[in-house]
Amino acid sequence: MPNRVSVSSADFIRNVGYWQNEAMRNPISITHHGRERLILTTPDQFLPQGSADPVDTEAMLAPFRITQAALFENMDEAYLELNETLEITIANRAVENISMRSQEQLLGAKVFDTLPEPFGSIVADRARGVLRSRKPSSFEAGAPGGLTFTGRLVPLGSNVAALLRNSSQEEEPAASATSC
Repeated sequence: MPNRVSVSSADFIRNVGYWQNEAMRNPISITHHGRERLILTTPDQFLPQGSADPVDTEAMLAPFRITQAALFENMDEAYLELNETLEITIANRAVENISMRSQEQLLGAKVFDTLPEPFGSIVADRARGVLRSRKPSSFEAGAPGGLTFTGRLVPLGSNVAALLRNSSQEEEPAASATSC
């Protein structure tokens, strides 16, 4: 980039129109407490030569999407992503074993309508709390048939992600070890 003109963030805020016009000629370096924090420039100066788009986002994300899909489909834990109305936006195959519904049936359904009660209501209640507080939550809950599930819910952007695991079959650790 061509030589930059440096301006304090306070001066930039006071004279934003002026600095926007100046950025059309040369990049503007906006400083905060003397340190360069932002650069204001035109798209022509920002984009690589001959590029119409700064980044091919789809091409860049393709390897991550492949990895994510492989992880989701091979996890032992059930993975759900819920939006602010508690509708399921993403579900992996492990959720099918808990809900007895296909992934296609799960997408768009309310979480409390898809999981066995009282487990579904507990997940919904915890998800509301995570959406409100933006803090993770862990729990253990029972379900019909004497099943026990453990769950961990975490904020994920404006959504909440839930990892659920059937912990009914887990073995209790030995109460005490004997030594000779």
